[in-house]
Amino acid sequence: YARIIRTRPVASQYDFKARISEMTDMHKQVKEALKEMVKRGRELGPLFAPAQEEINARLLSMASDLGTIHAAHARSHAALEAATARGESLDHLSKGLRAELDATSASEARLKQRSAEEGVRADAAEASLASCEEQLRTMTALAEEREQQRDAQEAAAAGAARRA
Repeated sequence: YARIIRTRPVASQYDFKARISEMTDMHKQVKEALKEMVKRGRELGPLFAPAQEEINARLLSMASDLGTIHAAHARSHAALEAATARGESLDHLSKGLRAELDATSASEARLKQRSAEEGVRADAAEASLASCEEQLRTMTALAEEREQQRDAQEAAAAGAARRA
């Protein structure tokens, strides 16, 4: 068809009858080609209608699916943002707890050191107390021995005074 449309008259410009005849032939060819195109269009119209309906139905289905996917995406995105916010909150809480744990660990270390120092002092005090108790027992035994000696001397002096 394009070949027919691009056809140019070849008669000279003064040969009007030949030119009119050529133009008429060309017009007939174009008219026949146009009729053929219309006929094919009419024949193909009913064939395209079911395909067009199927394509339209598929497009509508895809649009519906796309809407569902967009809604699911929006829900997933909202859930992701909530999870991210929760994660950041937990991270902040974790950092606070870590700092508190570090402070508690440092306090525990100081208390253990003080406990160890107090243990050493308690051991020294117990040793000193044991030494003092030993000295007390020794002194008490010595005092009892001296008291017995004094009682014996007083009894001897009283017996000598009675004899004299």
